[in-house]
Amino acid sequence: MSYNLWAVWEMSKKNKIFTTIFLALEKRTYGSYSFKIRPQVNTGFTLTELIIAIAILSIVVAVAAPTYNNYIQQGKIAEALSTLGNLSTQMEKYYLDFRVYTNNQGNCAINNLNGDTYSYSCTSTGQNYTWTATSSDGNYVFSVNNHFDKATLAFKGNTLSSVDCWMVSEDGCI
Repeated sequence: MSYNLWAVWEMSKKNKIFTTIFLALEKRTYGSYSFKIRPQVNTGFTLTELIIAIAILSIVVAVAAPTYNNYIQQGKIAEALSTLGNLSTQMEKYYLDFRVYTNNQGNCAINNLNGDTYSYSCTSTGQNYTWTATSSDGNYVFSVNNHFDKATLAFKGNTLSSVDCWMVSEDGCI
């Protein structure tokens, strides 16, 4: 292909885009112009972008982890209180049938339970009983008796003596 260089130079003054395409097709270099069309290549993330992403992620984890742990602990507390309520109901059903809370061996009519997070124990004197739920780490202890008196004996590792309810948080009881 033969082109008039003067015409190309005149066109370059008017329309640089046309000249760029023209010279790229010719694959030549004219004067100070060196034109090659290269595809844009994305090589990935920069170090700054990665550091910012890691910083944002660590902030989110730092905020979310304690909240998640609180929800897990509240779920375990709810499970223990529900189990204590069920055990109390079973004891009352047994009492309606036999007029006593103990079996023939003098133990509680309902067997002690052991769960993954709480262990349950019962003491009975025949006409009275007390069920106690103790967390595996001993930081939480709840109890209920035959009069349906609910008590929190330990909460978050603190021993309590005058709480006459089941605490589900530091602020409230049920």
